[in-house]
Amino acid sequence: LVPSHMMVHDRYDLDAAAASLRTPSLWFLPFPKPDANGPAQNPEIFQKVQASKMFVWLPPGKTTTKNYSDELSHWLDDLQTH
Repeated sequence: LVPSHMMVHDRYDLDAAAASLRTPSLWFLPFPKPDANGPAQNPEIFQKVQASKMFVWLPPGKTTTKNYSDELSHWLDDLQTH
């Protein structure tokens, strides 16, 4: 094992990157595990994006593929209206 975190000091500023994002974005994240504290919420970084955006929780199991396809179609349809 190499302690790479001790050798690399670069940090990517997600807040600045999210705030400067100007292209429409579609975010897919796995649904939080049941033992997570509190209800599922949009990630803090997602809220900083000012451009058109859509967020999708992907549930575990076989419904993920259908959910992905449905939401991707919805997002693409929405892009045409902008």
